[in-house]
Amino acid sequence: MRAIMKPSASSRIARVLSLSVLTCTGAAEPPLYDSEQSKEQPVSGAEAVRKIELPAGFQAKLFASEPMVRNPIALEYDARGRLWVAENYSYAERGLRVDPNLKDRLVIFEDRDGDGSADSRSVFTDQLHNLTGFAIGRGGVWAICPPQLLFIPDRDGNDVPDGPPVPMLDGFTVPLENHHNFANGLKFGPDGWLWGRAGGSSPSSVGVPGTADSKRIPLHGGIWRFHPATHKFEVLAHGTTNPWGLDWDDHGEAFFTNTVNGHLWHLVAGAHLDRLHTVDPNPVVYGLMQQTADHFHYDTGKGWIGSRDGAANHLGGGHAHQGALIYQGGVWPEAYRGRLFTINFHGRRINADRLELTPKGYIGRHEKDFALFGDTWFRGIDMAHTPAGNVVVIDWSDTGECHENTGVHRSSGRIYEISAQSVPHTPPGPFSPDALLADLISENVFVFRRALAAAQNAPGDYLKFEPKLRDIATSKDNPRNRLRALWVLKALGRLTDEDAVGCTHDADEHVRTWGVRFLLDDQELDTILGQRAGKTRNLDPKHVDRLAELAQSETSALVKLQIASSLQRLGAAEDRARIAAALAAKGEDEGFANLVLMVWYGISPIAETRPEDLATIARDCRWPSLIKMIARRLASEMTAETATPAVDKLLAYATSFSQESKQALVEGLSDGLAGRDKVAEPAQWKAFAAGAGIAATRNLSAIFGDGLALDEIRRIALDDKQEMKTRAAALRTLIRRQPDDLVDVCSKLLGVRYLNVEALNGMAKSASPEVAEALIRTYRNFALQDRPRVIDTLATRPAWARALLKSVADGRLPGEEISVFQARQMLALGDPELTALLEKHWGKIDTTSEAKIAAKRSIQNELAAVVADEKSLRLGRTVYDRTCGQCHTLFGAGGKLGPDITGSQRQNFDYLMENVLEPSAVVPPDFRVTQVALKDGRVLAGLVRPRDGMTLALVTPAETLILLRSDIVEQKPTGQSIMPEGQLEALDKADRTALLHYLMTDRPLAPEPAKP
Repeated sequence: MRAIMKPSASSRIARVLSLSVLTCTGAAEPPLYDSEQSKEQPVSGAEAVRKIELPAGFQAKLFASEPMVRNPIALEYDARGRLWVAENYSYAERGLRVDPNLKDRLVIFEDRDGDGSADSRSVFTDQLHNLTGFAIGRGGVWAICPPQLLFIPDRDGNDVPDGPPVPMLDGFTVPLENHHNFANGLKFGPDGWLWGRAGGSSPSSVGVPGTADSKRIPLHGGIWRFHPATHKFEVLAHGTTNPWGLDWDDHGEAFFTNTVNGHLWHLVAGAHLDRLHTVDPNPVVYGLMQQTADHFHYDTGKGWIGSRDGAANHLGGGHAHQGALIYQGGVWPEAYRGRLFTINFHGRRINADRLELTPKGYIGRHEKDFALFGDTWFRGIDMAHTPAGNVVVIDWSDTGECHENTGVHRSSGRIYEISAQSVPHTPPGPFSPDALLADLISENVFVFRRALAAAQNAPGDYLKFEPKLRDIATSKDNPRNRLRALWVLKALGRLTDEDAVGCTHDADEHVRTWGVRFLLDDQELDTILGQRAGKTRNLDPKHVDRLAELAQSETSALVKLQIASSLQRLGAAEDRARIAAALAAKGEDEGFANLVLMVWYGISPIAETRPEDLATIARDCRWPSLIKMIARRLASEMTAETATPAVDKLLAYATSFSQESKQALVEGLSDGLAGRDKVAEPAQWKAFAAGAGIAATRNLSAIFGDGLALDEIRRIALDDKQEMKTRAAALRTLIRRQPDDLVDVCSKLLGVRYLNVEALNGMAKSASPEVAEALIRTYRNFALQDRPRVIDTLATRPAWARALLKSVADGRLPGEEISVFQARQMLALGDPELTALLEKHWGKIDTTSEAKIAAKRSIQNELAAVVADEKSLRLGRTVYDRTCGQCHTLFGAGGKLGPDITGSQRQNFDYLMENVLEPSAVVPPDFRVTQVALKDGRVLAGLVRPRDGMTLALVTPAETLILLRSDIVEQKPTGQSIMPEGQLEALDKADRTALLHYLMTDRPLAPEPAKP
C-alpha cells in the first residue's frame, strides 16, 4: 500500500502547484494529461466551499481536493470509517472516448485527527481501466469496469490485493455512439445482492465468463444485480436513459435517479420503463411505466437545451442527474429523514424530493433545492452518508458535461462534507460483532449497514443472535427495525418460507411487501423478452394459495405492486394466471397504471404456452386497459386458417363485459390484427358483434370474411354523401380484400384530400405502371405533410422511380421535394438507368471522406460569412420544419422517428457536422436502416420494429407500415442511419446557412410567415 500523508501548510501549496508530487513510492502513476480546451482554471477547493449555499443550520467543509483527489467517479465508506474513492482517468473526450493508455484507481482517504479533512491517501490499486463503480464486501472489492465486473480479493483486509482482479461477469458493452451510457455504480443491497446500473444505449448480453451466447442475459439499460455466492445475474428493471444513482429507504425500497426522461424511479422488479433514443426489444410489452416523480427539473416543452445555463433554475436546474441518497443519517433535523437527494448536473445543485406512498404507489414530490454550488466547475457525481451521519459529495470538477466535447480536465477533483452545525462530528466507534443488536436499531444507517454487511460476509459468526433477531422481527416494534432483523436473518440463511408467509399476514404493509419478496426473491426472473433465464422451479401450492388470497384481499398499493412483480418469478403459467386474475378483479385499481402494466408484464408470456388462461383472466377483469392488451396479444396469434380457441373463449366471456371493456376488447383485436388481410373468423364473433354496439366491429367482420358484400363496400367508399370516416373504413376494407378493380377505385379517390393517403396505400401493392402516372398527376392534391409518402411509394419500384425522375425533368414535380433518404432508396434498387436519371435530374450523393472534409470546410466558411439575425433564424426554422423536423424533435416540436436533438451538442460546430455530414458513423443500433424486399416487387427501407410472430413494423420518415412477415422475401441491414447523408448539400446556400444557424440557437423560434 502506498500512502500520502497530509502535508504541512507550506508544502500543501507546493503540491497544488505540481502534479509530479503524486508519484508514489513503489509504482509509477498513470501519465496523466489535461485535454480540456479552455484556458480557464478551477477556483481553489477552499474558494469552492465558500461558494456553496445551504439551508440555515448547515455547513460545508472541504474534505479533499486536487492533488489529493482527481476525477472522482464513485465512493464508499468501509467498516473502519475510511472513505474509498474511484478515480477515473481513462474516460476521454468525444472521438477518443476511452484512453487505452491510462489506468484508473481506487484510493483510500482517512481523517485521523477528526477535523473533517483527509489526513492520508493510499492507493489500493492503480491497474484498472474504464472504472465506473465499486463496492466493498465479501472478502474484497468489486469493481465494474465495462465490459467486465471484477472481484479484487483482499481477504485479510490489509489494503493490498491478494492477487489480480478476477472477472466475475462480462458482456457489458461500451457503445461508440454514446460512450457515457454504460454499466456503472455498485452497491450491496439489503437483500445481500450486488446491485448495478446501466445506460439504455449500451445493449449488452451478460454472463459469467465463458457463458454461451444463448445462455446470456440481455441488458438494455436499467438496474441489475449479481449474487456474489451463486453468481446469478438478473436485470431488475428495463429502460430509462442513463441511471447514475441508487439508494434504499428505511423500508428497503429501492429508488434510482436518471437523466433526461424523468429523474426519479421507484424500482419494481420486472418493470419495463420509459426510455429515450432506444426501443424496448420486447414486442408484446405494449406500454412502458413512467417516472415516480410528479415533476421534471426542466421545461419539457423547451427540451434539454433550454435547461442549461441557468434557464431551468426555477424548476430545479436541468435534465441531468447524478447520485441518489435518501437521508437516514440520524443527526440532521427530523424533517430531512427520508428525503431523497440527487445532484443536478447543469443546475449545480442538490435537488430534493419527498417520497410519498399513495394509493397509486410512490410519488416523488418536489421540495426546495437543498444546496447550490457557486463554482462553475462543479460537476457533482455521487453522495454518501458519512459514518457520523452527515453527507459527503464528490465533484469531478470540469467544464462541459458527460459528452466531453471540450476535453477532460484530469488534474482536478474535490470532496465536500455537508453537516448540521449543531451536531458534533462524532463518528461511531470501531465495529464490534457483539454490538449487532444495538447497531440494528441505530438511527444512523451507516451503522446498521455496516452490521448487515458483517453478517452477510461471515454469517456463521452471528448465528447466536437468531433468537433475539426473531423476537425483534415478530414484535410490535418500529417496522424499520423489524425489517432490519429480517434482512439479517436472511443474510444468516435462517429465514424460512414459513417466516416469509408469516410476514404476509402482518399488519404493516412494508413487512407484507417483504414477505412476498422473501417468498419469491430467489426464483428466476423473466428476462426483458419475457423468457425464463434458468431452471424453472414451481412454488409450493400452499404458498401459491396464500399469494392468491393476498392478491384478493390486499389494499396496499405497495403490496399489490410486489405481488404483480412476483408474477415474473412464478414458473407455472397457471399460478401466474390465478394470482393475476385476483388482482385484476379489483375495479378500484383500473387507474393504477403501473399495477396494470406490471400484471401485464407478468402474464404476457402465458400466451406462449397457455393462451386460454389469458381469456380466463379477462373474464372477471375490471381493468379495460388490461383487457385491451390481452385481446391484442391473443389476436396476434390468429391465422387465416385458425381462430384460436383462446379468442373464442374471450369473446364468450365478453358478452357480459361492461361497454367500456367491450370497446377495449375491440380496440385490442384491431391492434393485434393490424396489417392482416384476412384471418379465420372466431366461432363466437357474430354473437359478440351483434350485441356489442360498437362501429369498429364492422372492420373486424371484414377481416373475418363475413362483412358487407364487396359491391356494397365499394359503393360506400365512392359515395361522397357518406361520412368521411365511413368511406375511409370502407376503403381500408377493400384494400384488405384486394378486389381486381382496387387500383381503379383508389385512382378515383386520389383527388379526395381525406382519402387519398388510404388510396395511396391501396395502390402501393400493384405493379401496374399506371400507378406511377396517377400518383404524379394527383401529387398536388395531397396535403404538404402527405406528399413525402407519395415519393416514398414511387421510390419502391424501378419503373415508378424512373417515371418520378422524368416528371422532375419535365417540370411536373419539383426535384427539391425528393429527400436524400428517398434518393438513396432509389439508388438501392440497383437499376443503372435509374441511377443515371437520378444523377442527371436530381444530383449525385458523394460519400467519400475527402468530399466530407471539403464540404465541412466550405460550410464553415459559408456560416462565418452570414450574420444569424432574426430573419435568418426564422428562415432556418422553416427549413428545419420541412427537413430535420420530419424526424427529430427540437424545443418540443417535430417528429419522433429520430432522437430528440434539443439536448444534443448542437452549438458545437464539429459535433453538428459529424452528425449531419456523416450520420451513419455514430448511429445507435435502433436507428439503422433495413431494406425490406417484398413478394410484390417493392423494396422498402426504414427502421424495423418487432410486433409479433405474424407482422413487423417498418418505420419510415413518412409513416409506419405494418408488414406481414410472410410477404417479406428478404431483410437486409444497411448499417446506415435513418438520417440520410447529403441533407445539407441538397439545400441552396441561403437555406443551408439559415438551417445551421437555427440548429445552433438556444431558443425556439416561429417559422417565417407564410407567403400569400
